[in-house]
Amino acid sequence: MLAEKLVVGPLVMLPFWKIVFDAILPKNAKVRTIIVIFIVPFTVNVFMFWIVDSILMQKKKKQLTNLSVHYHPLPKDRYTVEEGEEDSNNSSPGSDAEVERRRP
Repeated sequence: MLAEKLVVGPLVMLPFWKIVFDAILPKNAKVRTIIVIFIVPFTVNVFMFWIVDSILMQKKKKQLTNLSVHYHPLPKDRYTVEEGEEDSNNSSPGSDAEVERRRP
């Protein structure tokens, strides 16, 4: 972080930036203030949001492509009722099995 400041600090102090500043911004002080306070930060925030969003979306796409679903079928003997068998757990009062039990 210190190295970054040692490199960027002298670059910002170059007289070249005064020429760029005068060429880009108008002479009116109110217009300069509006541009510097509102327009430039808004534009920088838009670009930063765009960059961060694209990085996050790339990570999300990678995670979604690596996602896999494993299917394990249930054993038939435990959870299914074979033909002709009666399921005492799932018989409601109006079911065929209950009607068969009530018949004399």
